[in-house]
Amino acid sequence: MNLLLKVFIKDYKNIHDPKVRTRYGIFANIIGIFINTLLVVGKLIVGILIRSMSIISDAMNNLSDFVTCILNIVGFKISSKKGDKDHPFGHQRMEYITSLLTGAIIVAIGASLLTESIRGIINENLKFTSFPLIQVIILSVAIVLKLIQGLVYRDLGKKINSIALKSQFYDSFNDVISTSVVLIGIIITYYTSFGKLDSILSCSVSIYIIYNGIMVIIEAGSYLLGKKPSQELINKLVHLIKRYDFVVSYHDLNVHLYGENKVYATVDIEMYGNRSIFELHDDIDNIEKAARNELGIDLRIHLDPIKEKDEQFNYYKDLVASCLNKVNHKLTFHDLRIIKNKEEINITFHLIIPEDVKDENIILSNVVREIRSKDNRIHPAILLDEEYTILKVKEEKEKNNGK
Repeated sequence: MNLLLKVFIKDYKNIHDPKVRTRYGIFANIIGIFINTLLVVGKLIVGILIRSMSIISDAMNNLSDFVTCILNIVGFKISSKKGDKDHPFGHQRMEYITSLLTGAIIVAIGASLLTESIRGIINENLKFTSFPLIQVIILSVAIVLKLIQGLVYRDLGKKINSIALKSQFYDSFNDVISTSVVLIGIIITYYTSFGKLDSILSCSVSIYIIYNGIMVIIEAGSYLLGKKPSQELINKLVHLIKRYDFVVSYHDLNVHLYGENKVYATVDIEMYGNRSIFELHDDIDNIEKAARNELGIDLRIHLDPIKEKDEQFNYYKDLVASCLNKVNHKLTFHDLRIIKNKEEINITFHLIIPEDVKDENIILSNVVREIRSKDNRIHPAILLDEEYTILKVKEEKEKNNGK
């Protein structure tokens, strides 16, 4: 595979280049078009000659794969286009749209084949006068070709982390299973003379095709709806932020995927405000540049300045932390602000309630009651924040700080 990539794809190691990524996708799908053309023609000829509904169904499944390859080539070409005034973040989500269309086509073909298979169960009986050697050879070759095709999709999909190629790999692997079922059915039909078995197996293949199509639709739709980024990507970004000593803490990290090479992120970073605004701005610039150069992430940082060694701030910070821990140890907070006068103490902070913790109103009232029990002069104003990304690395940092 690496030899083929070296021959057909210029600068094949630079997989983060959108043009190289597009060449990977087109190369994989050209291989798919070639293999699926052979399979459609071969299976249709054999299926029509022996009037086998299961083989014809399997040929139509390969035809859907052929259409999928065409769609994905178009998708890769469009997704490589740069942003314009109507699509400022680029066109990389076209890869998800073509996957969605692919899933719809697979479901439609599977439904049509299921209808024909049911008719076959009612009206037809498959019979063999001699051992179906040609059919066995054709289907065996088809299994090998589909296995090779699936491995191509798997390897190239991993290299460029493509949802389209990963979906095609699963589809190819499923084709290996469905064609194997048809092959076994033909052999059993010959030895048992149970003519309905062919159409029954065709039904099972059709249902399998429909299931695969629905899974492709669900996965592609999930990305279009704004699927959460991988934990690996989040961890890499968090580790990058952590390595700067001037970062006290961070929160509200949001990562948005507009395609594999189009990732945008925002984060709030707490830094000591005892330096000039120009120095702090330069520090933020350094983090943003590192995220772009090392991870390909377009990062935007909001600065939260805090006072260094502020006894009053640290006192109320510890007080709020202990109260939250007493209510529920999963609660976290940030952006603590304190306005203190002779008669009352107004504190505001952002509270994060994890998804698995229910009854937000009860949690809020318990937090307020717990804080006021420490000092009835305190008037807490609490803002709820949604936890878009789960920062497992955050726990790691807190443990290290404790040590």
